Amino acid sequence: LIKIIINYVAELRIKTFDTAEHVEIFQNPDRILEANDKIFIQGYGGPYPDYDYTVAIYDKENKTYKKIGPGTLMAEYNDVVYVIYSETDYNTNTSNHTLYSYNAKTNKKEETSFLQMPEELKTRIFYMLSINPENGDFYVGTTDYNTNGDIYRFKKDGTFIEKFESGGVSPRAAVFID
Repeated sequence: LIKIIINYVAELRIKTFDTAEHVEIFQNPDRILEANDKIFIQGYGGPYPDYDYTVAIYDKENKTYKKIGPGTLMAEYNDVVYVIYSETDYNTNTSNHTLYSYNAKTNKKEETSFLQMPEELKTRIFYMLSINPENGDFYVGTTDYNTNGDIYRFKKDGTFIEKFESGGVSPRAAVFID
C-alpha cells in the first residue's frame, strides 16, 4: 500500500499499517492512483505560487519518478490514466484546459483530447474528473465557488451525453454504486 505525505511517497505494510519506507518526491503531492501495476502521482510540484502541477509515474524498484506532464485532475479506467490540466484566471473565473491520456500498458502518452466538450464547458473551472468503473463514462464537475456546480457526462469515447446540477458547490468526486 502506498500513500502520499508532504513531499514523500510512503510505502505501508498492509498487515500492520506501519510505514515500511519513505521516498522523497516533488513538493505537495495531492493524488495517487494505480494503473497496470504502476503508481501515478499528481501534485502541485512546488511552493505557492510557483506550482507546475506535476503528473508523474513512480518507479517502485528504483524509488524514482518520471514526469509525464502537467495535470490538475486525473482518473483511471482500464489501465489508461486520463489527465486534465487547467490554467484558471480567477479574475474572470475562466479556464483553459489541456487534456491528454497515458496508456499504462503501452507506456504511450496520447496528446489529443479525450473529450468532445460542448462550447459552454471549454472555459468553465473544472473541479472534478471521475470515471464510472462499470462503463467508462467520464464525469467532469465544474465550479464558480458560489453556486451549485454542474456535472458534464461523456461516453467512454468522449461523446457528450448530458449536463446536470451537482446539488452542491464545487463537486469534487462521483461515487458509483451498483
